[in-house]
Amino acid sequence: MYNLTSGLRRQVPATIAFHTVWAETVSESIGEEAAKALESVADRINATLTDDERAVREDGLGDLDAALDEYERILAARVGPRATRLDMLLKAVNPVAEILRQRPLPQQAPAAPSEPAPASDRYRSRPDRRPRDSPGLMCYVSRP
Repeated sequence: MYNLTSGLRRQVPATIAFHTVWAETVSESIGEEAAKALESVADRINATLTDDERAVREDGLGDLDAALDEYERILAARVGPRATRLDMLLKAVNPVAEILRQRPLPQQAPAAPSEPAPASDRYRSRPDRRPRDSPGLMCYVSRP
């Protein structure tokens, strides 16, 4: 997959398929209410960027850190810290991605009872399936 997509940088069918499946999987896991909250926080993140999105405004670093913390907290409670980091990096423009790479992985807060279980927990009740060791990707393979 990496070679077919040049690290997901080339706009080829494999890249588009990956992004489509990833986006659908994450959106199913977070629910509509959390998606609205994440969109609001994303607007706050975007407000800290320069007009050309090539840098963070000098007065926006504090606001950016606070918004990234909130976005990570909301998303990690639903999909886990690894999937959160991968999702954020896939969506981030370069200056935000550089900041994210320097941060430690977010902590996974327990989901409230009314919220869906994190995606990593949804398949645990199926004894015939186990998660594949991959960084946050929700791929499952049958046990041999």
